[in-house]
Amino acid sequence: MRRILDLGRAAAVTLTLLTAWTFAAPAAPSHQPILNAIEHIRSIWRDGKLPADANIQAWETFFNALQSDLKLAGTATSFSDRTTAFTRLKHHDEALGVIAWAPVGELRNSLKEWLSPRLALVEAERQLREKLATISPVTDPTGASYRDRWIQFVDTDLDGALREYEKAATVSAKVQGLDRLHASLAALNKVNTAHPWAPTVALHGALTKVYDQPNLDISADVNSLVPFLGNNLITTGPVYRKGYVSQVTAGQHLGFGLMASDDGIAFYNKQLMTTYTPIHDFQRQITSDERGQRVAKMYQFVAASYDSPELTIIGVIRPSGLSLIPQYTHAIGASINAYNQPGGGAARAIAALVGFNKGRITKEVYNGAIGKIRSGIVQEAMDEGTQRTAAEAANRTQQLSKFLVGNNTLAISPELAITQLSLRSRPENALVHGKLIATHNISPLGADTPQPASLYAPDPGVSADLHLGSILNELAQSVFHNPKVVSVNNVMIELKKPDVATPTAPKVGFIPNASFEQFQAAVGESKKSLDPAVTAIRITKPAKPPEFAADAEGNLVVLINNLQVDIPAPGDKVYRVKSPQTEVILNFAIVPNPGTSQVKASMKLVDLNFGTRATVSQITSDEGDGRPVPFSGVFLNLARGTLRNRLFEVPIDASQLRGFSLKKVYPLDPSGWIRVVLGPGGTVATPASSAQATPAPAAVSTSEPTAPL
Repeated sequence: MRRILDLGRAAAVTLTLLTAWTFAAPAAPSHQPILNAIEHIRSIWRDGKLPADANIQAWETFFNALQSDLKLAGTATSFSDRTTAFTRLKHHDEALGVIAWAPVGELRNSLKEWLSPRLALVEAERQLREKLATISPVTDPTGASYRDRWIQFVDTDLDGALREYEKAATVSAKVQGLDRLHASLAALNKVNTAHPWAPTVALHGALTKVYDQPNLDISADVNSLVPFLGNNLITTGPVYRKGYVSQVTAGQHLGFGLMASDDGIAFYNKQLMTTYTPIHDFQRQITSDERGQRVAKMYQFVAASYDSPELTIIGVIRPSGLSLIPQYTHAIGASINAYNQPGGGAARAIAALVGFNKGRITKEVYNGAIGKIRSGIVQEAMDEGTQRTAAEAANRTQQLSKFLVGNNTLAISPELAITQLSLRSRPENALVHGKLIATHNISPLGADTPQPASLYAPDPGVSADLHLGSILNELAQSVFHNPKVVSVNNVMIELKKPDVATPTAPKVGFIPNASFEQFQAAVGESKKSLDPAVTAIRITKPAKPPEFAADAEGNLVVLINNLQVDIPAPGDKVYRVKSPQTEVILNFAIVPNPGTSQVKASMKLVDLNFGTRATVSQITSDEGDGRPVPFSGVFLNLARGTLRNRLFEVPIDASQLRGFSLKKVYPLDPSGWIRVVLGPGGTVATPASSAQATPAPAAVSTSEPTAPL
């Protein structure tokens, strides 16, 4: 009996070890938002908050059918079965459309957002299949061979990748399916670039809208943009135009705002100003006709125009550059004074006898001139403003051309860019949308899921929604391509004694290209501390970058191919672990330190899976001399158990966020999206020409002759 119990305990331990060994991060299905909406309705039922005519049993039947068809759409083994499932899902969508209950409306929105692009994909594939079916092997043997290759592509490559991705229960399987989908996208793009054909172009477009979406969505509210776009428009000083000199005085800046636009980020600045312009040739203008000549013999006229306009500059930032448009609201007047001309006394006396004294003549001259003075100022101000804003816009566009490089692309650095760039604005916020990519990557990865409903409404400040997995994949590609990283063969990570302020979190140090002797010395020092939290490991850089994704619990999953890591072992030994694929599951939080530029990143190692083909060997002073370690599986599971739930805290300097400070980082959503919120703080970058960021077209006087008496 004791032996049987011992065997039972051994079997239980073995089963536990094997279970832990084969653990893999669970993947959320692509239709998880739909399941969440269903669960939300069920929670309302559980709380007793039902509409008066609710029929729970009928709804449960509907939900079960909906979930069954969602599953079938992902696991169907043939295009026909998949089409049937999507047709049923379309009927479910139509049935939900007649229910006027807010939670059902949320369910329908989730279903429609998931379903619509996939229906388009099914339709594109159907049209391609129908087009291929018209090619006859008898009349067109070459075309038939072409047809057979396409049929093999859609039946095997594409449909197989779709099925692998949609039915994946683990993150690893989902990433593999996504890699296959991107391979299909790359193949389609290559063929369409060389030989565009409408059905295959449509298929590529439909596939992109489902599995290769933009991964970056930024909202910046009005207040956060004021330090950068809310500039003064006017510079006090003289303005010369067409022989006249206007003295311009800058007035109050009335404000900055955003405007509704789907053709760029549209904004306006308003500012008051005053202008005073002596009309030095007014006497000459008076003598332009016979009546004026008579008056000019009696009086010498001195005139000046003045204006108190409100200047509005409307700017639009597009992927192609900046455009500026001036607008004015004028308040124009003029001062005209008359002085006696020598020798004109008799004429003045005669004129006064018939009622035309100096005051009346001056008034008549004013009435005759003011209309043209006003129209001239309006026209000349607009011409001057248009010229200045056009020159400034061209200058700014030239500066922006280093970043806005054309083809709706924003170059962040030589290694990174945002493609599919979309710039829009609303009175409340400016919106930037696009796909962050590594520039050297031939097939950059976008988001495979849309933003969750919880991120639809932006936060105050700068609210940046990022599809973390695809962005980290692109950043990893960029880092591995960097010449500084190319020369790195390994990195030693030292976990040192924790700070008193954070006793649960060791300090972390990184040393690139550490020799085996350096690693052995670091291990020896860590063992002297007698603190199990203090240790050192050395990781050899894999040949390809790791891949990142989110699991169903909102953890970050890192998949590393061909991992090689050296770790301390009992005594003076060093063990080397090799794993064809390793899965690291991290739960992280980024917490800003209010009032400073410091940010604390806390990471917990949720789990570590080396896979079933991992090996462990003991390394001596000769790195190439490794001896297999018995019971490697047990050792790896013990190591996994030791590392699980370990907390690491890394300080991050966020001082590079000029003009902003990090306010909040949302938890990672199972869809892979995360939100980073920035607020005002730090040092604002000074514009290249802050005093005239959107320049000041000054009002000038008329150059047209005034109206004679």
